[in-house]
Amino acid sequence: MLRVKHVNLTLRNQPSILQNCEMAATASSPPAMPVAGDDYRKCLACLKLWSSVYPQRIGAVLLWLLIMEKSILYRHTTTSILLARGTIDNTQVQEVTSGYRWVLTYNLVQTDCEQFNSAASADRKLRAILTEWNNTIEEEGGETDKMIYQLDHKYTDASIRLNSLKGADLLRAQRLFSVCDQVEFTLYLASLEKQVHGSAESNNNGYYDRYDDDEEGSDGEFHAIEDVIDETLKLTRVVDTDGNVIATDLDIEEDDIVQPDPYEDRDPDEDSYEGWTGNAGATSTHWYKDSVLVLVPNDMIANVFLGSYRDFGYGDGGDAKVLAILRHLVKRAQGFPGAQGDSLRQSVRQVGIMISDNRIDAKHAGMRSYKYTDTTVSEAIVACADCGQVDVLRDLSSAFRDNLSEGALKSLSDLRGRTDLSIAEDRTRLEYIFGQVVLNYKTVSKKYETLSFLIGVEALTVANHEDCMPEIKNWVVQMLAKIFSDLDVLSNEDGDVIAKIATLDTSEALLRDRIIPCIQRQMQGAGPDKTTFMMKFLSQALDSSKPLTAELLSVYEPLMDSVVRKLSFRKAQAPPPARTASIYDRSGANTVQQDPRKPALDGRVLLSILEHCRNLDLHQNALLLETNVAAQTLTMDPQDFAKTLMPFLKGIMERLHDGKDDISRHQVLFRTGLSQYILRFVGQEPVQINWSRNPVRCNCADCRTLNNFLRSPVDRVSRMSVGKQRRHHLHIQLDAHTDCTHLTDRGYMETLVITKQGKSFEDKFNAWKLKADLATAALRSLEDLEGPANPESHLKKLLGDQYEEIMTLKRVRIMTAAQQPSARQPQTNVASSGTSGAITAGVLTLGARQPHPSQVIGQKRKAVVIDLTDD
Repeated sequence: MLRVKHVNLTLRNQPSILQNCEMAATASSPPAMPVAGDDYRKCLACLKLWSSVYPQRIGAVLLWLLIMEKSILYRHTTTSILLARGTIDNTQVQEVTSGYRWVLTYNLVQTDCEQFNSAASADRKLRAILTEWNNTIEEEGGETDKMIYQLDHKYTDASIRLNSLKGADLLRAQRLFSVCDQVEFTLYLASLEKQVHGSAESNNNGYYDRYDDDEEGSDGEFHAIEDVIDETLKLTRVVDTDGNVIATDLDIEEDDIVQPDPYEDRDPDEDSYEGWTGNAGATSTHWYKDSVLVLVPNDMIANVFLGSYRDFGYGDGGDAKVLAILRHLVKRAQGFPGAQGDSLRQSVRQVGIMISDNRIDAKHAGMRSYKYTDTTVSEAIVACADCGQVDVLRDLSSAFRDNLSEGALKSLSDLRGRTDLSIAEDRTRLEYIFGQVVLNYKTVSKKYETLSFLIGVEALTVANHEDCMPEIKNWVVQMLAKIFSDLDVLSNEDGDVIAKIATLDTSEALLRDRIIPCIQRQMQGAGPDKTTFMMKFLSQALDSSKPLTAELLSVYEPLMDSVVRKLSFRKAQAPPPARTASIYDRSGANTVQQDPRKPALDGRVLLSILEHCRNLDLHQNALLLETNVAAQTLTMDPQDFAKTLMPFLKGIMERLHDGKDDISRHQVLFRTGLSQYILRFVGQEPVQINWSRNPVRCNCADCRTLNNFLRSPVDRVSRMSVGKQRRHHLHIQLDAHTDCTHLTDRGYMETLVITKQGKSFEDKFNAWKLKADLATAALRSLEDLEGPANPESHLKKLLGDQYEEIMTLKRVRIMTAAQQPSARQPQTNVASSGTSGAITAGVLTLGARQPHPSQVIGQKRKAVVIDLTDD
């Protein structure tokens, strides 16, 4: 490294023409640079200084670098001259007192891996040493599974990578890196930190002295530790040669470090001192920080980096740390597809085995029963399948909790092309893995879909595929028997798949002997899940292209009648309680996987059942279906109206537009359903129950008028026409005693506008308005086919005299004073102002809202209870 600092140059202003830099230092001829003023003289002064230390060729190169890199600093004149030689009277290095300060730093490094005379010999020695070490580990079970070498320089976490090393560090790392792949080792770089904590030395035989609290010892020395209380040694951050993070906070032993006694007679890099505190003595903490090279045999990578997570996968960030190692190993293994990569694939196998032991026998409340998420298990399956570690998949394939990713299922399915199925042992192993995956799912639909995905064809049609081996066909039949043996509990997600299975069963034996008896047992009681299941099953079964024989009709018609009579929509669900974090779930990343709420019954499925009832001449069932749907709107979950009711009504509107139905049969459904949609989904517009506020303490005429407004439980806004001085007095009173806002409206008699604040009410109103806007858009969509301007529209005929009330949400809106005759009327108050005479101060109440929307003329109403206390 060359550093030129604080160079003071004295030059005589008599330049002579120089051909170029080559005449000054070398025979090479770089192009001339147009340089003006005194700048070129200073360049030559630096050249003179460099040439006294380095050969002329190096001096010329450095001068050329200076000109090229710093040319932006030079002033170009209109007359370009060649670089000239100046006569240097005096060149010396001293403190700068005037002129230019030159600071130029270059790191001279060798970027290529040029072989020196001793490089081949050094590589042979390294290969022999590493090979012998690796053999010792394999044959004798050596205790050292990694080698750590302390570098000469310290590097930051952001800069530590192979290409950023300097001097001898770079040379050593390059030599190791060049031989690692040949002897099946991997080179890493890391930040090493040793922490020692203990009692600090005492300078006065145990007596307290105020100087003991100094954070540094005398003359900047560190506080020595007399008795060590705690000591740790760890790799805080491990990266590959490209700087990608592989692991963090990895505990190591001092024996892993190559240098003997690496911390003997060494001062710490950092020190933290805590002085005497009461009965507690002084303590000190020392940190020793180094940058190191880490050498690990390929087949020991998983053991080295994942040893601390083998027993406690639910620790902080366990999934992320395991996946980082797994992805690193897979990437390394892909670079060595042959036998040279076997040791890396062995490490992939070890990670897969660790993840396959995924279940935890939970004995503590709140502790998750799985260490790793399904995402981690899925990625491990993909890695092991791609690396040919099929044996690991026997346990790994059943280690997931809910679902495997599509990529994991595809990797398992692709094993069919990599396995010789004619070999009984290989075929049996693959069948076991597929069976583990299929039977680990919870529902019949997921089991059947997964089985079909893995074998590549519909499981029920495998007998029709001639290219399928008889042994495989027999195994699929056995798996189907296991799947359909557990039909006693069917979820609402199974309806579509069960119907698909029924239509694919050409013999109808499965439908008649297994499916229908289980469904009949399920339908003995009513419930939302059973309704959803049966609706999906019947819709899918009757929509199929399979012809409906008399035998099938005799099966489906009783089911249709049963599901219509026992129709049940799900009710509103209470919000889930807040989850209390477990002491075993510290990071929050590995939380218990909870099933989200299942989607509501799709209204298009209801419409399909209605159409099938009409097509099968089950008119009584069709009428009963609409009647029961209308009845269910009184108690169904309000959040399901948009998913269940509105698509059903829109489908009926399309049938009416096409002239397929009579309007009179749908009137009850539309009037009841849409009324309940507005009342239960939108709800009543929020009412500010109590707008009363504490009065001000002044008793003047204006303040008495103001207090009448403040005490009012229904008035929110008041406008008072008062002069400037009186407005100023009201401003002071309002700011001191209320939370009201007050603005001056200068557009009309300088009126003071006073508004009571109620943020909680505003939030409620905005939430209500959002629902009201959604409902309005949904109602208008029912008229999209005809347009609201059509006086003979089907929706107007369906709703009759309720059309206006429903379409404008009148039943849930609060009428204002201008809209409602019985509303509170504005009052006018007179306030006097000293000798100026009587001045009218009009107090107009705006936006007064009634306590209940039913308060209109001609209707009886309950007495309104007004709460005069503050919110």
